[in-house]
Order: sequence, then C-alpha cells, then structure tokens
Amino acid sequence: MRTKATMILLPALLAACAPAMMTPPNAGTVDGLFLQAMTGSNLFEIQSSQVALSKSNTAAVRTYAQMLINHHTAAQNQVSTLAAARACRCPRPCPRTAAEGFGALRAECRRV
Repeated sequence: MRTKATMILLPALLAACAPAMMTPPNAGTVDGLFLQAMTGSNLFEIQSSQVALSKSNTAAVRTYAQMLINHHTAAQNQVSTLAAARACRCPRPCPRTAAEGFGALRAECRRV
C-alpha cells in the first residue's frame, strides 16, 4: 500500500512544481522555459533524494541518493549561472503544495 502511495505522490509532486517553472520574466523565451524547467527538475530531484537519504537504512540507496543530490546541486549551480546571464528568474523552492507533498511522502515512506 505504501509503495502505491509513493508511486502516486512522486509524479504529483513533480506536477506541482510545474507552475513555478513557468513564471515570468522570460518564460516566453525558449531559453527561459528551458532554464525554468531544468530548475524545477533539479529541485525535485534534490528534495526527493533528501527524502530517500533521510528514510533509508540501505547503504546503496543512501549512496545513490547522495550522488543525485550532489549531481543535481552542481547542475542547478550551472543553471543559475546561465539564468543570471540571461536575466531569467528561476524558482528557488518548489511551491507550497509540492512542499506539503514531500511531507506526505516522508510520512508514507518507511525505512528500507
């Protein structure tokens, strides 16, 4: 049952981040849309990997989660640099609804 809830929550959380990815300025440009989409994707991967890191007791899962956090943090640093160069504002955190969803995901996940 928990696995089903997790499988439903993860796509819903990504979808909750989507509106924040499309906020102006420069949302109408290809560069702006790309940078905002990448920001939403990176933030989602970082936050969902933090859940996995905090809930897992399995070394392989924890190692993989930390690798995802490291890689997506580095990628987001590059995206932020590009966004600043193109005067494109990218969302900082996922919206409140996504944050609430991550809270529910944390509650649903059992330690594995």
